[in-house]
Amino acid sequence: MVDVDKIQRDLYENFEVDGSVKIDPSTGVVDVDGDVYLIKPISHLPVKFGTVRGSFYCGDNQLTNLEGAPRHVGGYFNGCRNRLTSLEGAPDHVGE
Repeated sequence: MVDVDKIQRDLYENFEVDGSVKIDPSTGVVDVDGDVYLIKPISHLPVKFGTVRGSFYCGDNQLTNLEGAPRHVGGYFNGCRNRLTSLEGAPDHVGE
């Protein structure tokens, strides 16, 4: 069982979301119909994204990996200028 309230808190404390959010209560995976912007300096993504229909911006940060990044991004994916050691966890599909 996942704690949907905690996922929602982690989401809105660390990201700006321009669109609607759906959290799967059985898996905790977050889907967004819109854009997502990482707004805090962190070393790892605190939530697990599934699909972001807009763009996903997590660049200019301190990420060491992309675990939790969306599997599918409909727009742009920007993860530049981080501390990544590999691209493991990067999206399977990026639209733009």
